[in-house]
Amino acid sequence: MARINKKPRAPKKKDKKQQRKKQAALVERCIEALNSNVTRFREKISVAKEVAEKPPNGTLKHFQPIRIDTVERSVLTETAAALDKISVLSESNTKGETSRN
Repeated sequence: MARINKKPRAPKKKDKKQQRKKQAALVERCIEALNSNVTRFREKISVAKEVAEKPPNGTLKHFQPIRIDTVERSVLTETAAALDKISVLSESNTKGETSRN
């Protein structure tokens, strides 16, 4: 059987030299854009922002207190009593099984 000569495959990775050229062009465009707006950027950097001060009463403007609803103690005792009626531990069982009434 004779070997069939196939064309060499094109490399899947792009040429590194071509990638470097594209990156250099991109960096150059970014530098040009920054240089064209340099005065605007300098103005933004030079102006200091005002430091937010905490009000004297200790609260913060943006803070919204969260209300947490809790259950009353009487409801908890009623629930515990209801659960106690449903399942009772048998004292005669040594295995620790629960028996239902």
